[in-house]
Amino acid sequence: MQANPFVLESAWVVNDHPSEPDLQMLKVRLREYNAAAANTRDGCQLALFLHDEQGRMMAGVCGRFWGECLEIDTLWVEETWRGQGIGKRLMQTLEAEAFNRGCRQITLATFSFQAPAFYQKLGYSVFGVFTGFGNGHQKFYLQKRIE
Repeated sequence: MQANPFVLESAWVVNDHPSEPDLQMLKVRLREYNAAAANTRDGCQLALFLHDEQGRMMAGVCGRFWGECLEIDTLWVEETWRGQGIGKRLMQTLEAEAFNRGCRQITLATFSFQAPAFYQKLGYSVFGVFTGFGNGHQKFYLQKRIE
């Protein structure tokens, strides 16, 4: 007789502020499963940062490289530094590094109030749009083949 997995229902915890160790464990477990299922272990974080003379972060981009694909999850430039080409240089530098590591495709998501046009100017194409976010916003999914 198989144990009922819902017997531990009282142990389930909904948490608005999960701990970093719990979040990391969740990611580690999923990556272990993915690596075994896809028969590849080439995944790693990839990030690039720009700091000012005082060591404060002024811009950065990061994502996860796995299976010849880089999935960018964060790009940010300090507001006072925007409009100077820093975001473009961050993306170009990250793309070149990803390519040198064997990456052939980059994906990312951005909201309509963020930067879909910025990414499209860099050669990214929209492959999906989700609607229905608050205040009429959309979420764009973009990709770019790099060669």
